[in-house]
Amino acid sequence: MPCAIGIDLGGTNLRAALVDHKGKVLAFRRQSAEAAKGRDFVVASLLNMATQLLEEATKRGLTVLGVGAGIPGIIEDGVVYQSPHFSDWVEFDIQKAIAHKLSYPVHVDNDANCVALGEAWLGSARGLTHFILLTLGTGIGGGLYMNGQLWKGESGFAGEMGHMVIEVFGPPCACGSRGCWELYCSASGMKRLMTLFEDVQSREVFEKKLGKDIFHVTIEDLYQGAKEGDIFSNAMFKKFGYYLGVGIASLVNALDIETFVMGGGISCAWNFFIEETHKSLAKRTYKETSKRVKLIQAQLGDQAGVLGAASVFLSV
Repeated sequence: MPCAIGIDLGGTNLRAALVDHKGKVLAFRRQSAEAAKGRDFVVASLLNMATQLLEEATKRGLTVLGVGAGIPGIIEDGVVYQSPHFSDWVEFDIQKAIAHKLSYPVHVDNDANCVALGEAWLGSARGLTHFILLTLGTGIGGGLYMNGQLWKGESGFAGEMGHMVIEVFGPPCACGSRGCWELYCSASGMKRLMTLFEDVQSREVFEKKLGKDIFHVTIEDLYQGAKEGDIFSNAMFKKFGYYLGVGIASLVNALDIETFVMGGGISCAWNFFIEETHKSLAKRTYKETSKRVKLIQAQLGDQAGVLGAASVFLSV
């Protein structure tokens, strides 16, 4: 039976799966990406995970057609020119490095592009001809799916939506610009906004309840707080939703795409921010346009990226 290996390397986690031609995940691995340990360590972890899955495929008598990998950053023909989470990955041919060690066909693409392929194959975007995929995680990733396929732009770099500028005089971003969208609509952006929150009293109440200061609060903490009716947590997700709508409005106005599929870790708090997103979006688009926009939660969770990466070899 034909199968493929899909790898999803993010700013926080490294995931890999053995996937059959119908999209069934036969084996799944996950561990911390540990980006701070440097390129060699991360690549070694990736290769070790892939090797484990290749061995699993051999035990099952499966035919592995190739290894697909999604990596965050600017990527063309398997070369990472710049990555927001891996500062030492500059003009690094990760595709060649993986292929050399594994001796299998390898395809490397941007991680959000792989998530878009996964959702188009088996998730919320199945059957859609046009949509934009947004991953709301450590940063904001984006995938443009047009006319039934990924659209990567003239140089293959399209989809870096997290680096649209929404505040001209905003804080500096790791990309070299200022006021980028992901500084307001991501896990890292939320942490920055928490420190700037105007209602200090509600923030202090939340900190006291958790038993830790704001610098150590996680998205999971905020989500739990929101479910329990905490004022600070709910206000933070509303602020997140507001900025999410600001960015989506710009994409709607520029591209006239009506469907947005959103996944990533923060999407778990969907019910606490999506109403504010709709309101913010409606204020910044034409009335007729905003009525047509559909904001959809992704379905595949943390398997979307590995499924999309594997799909390249499975004739989906």
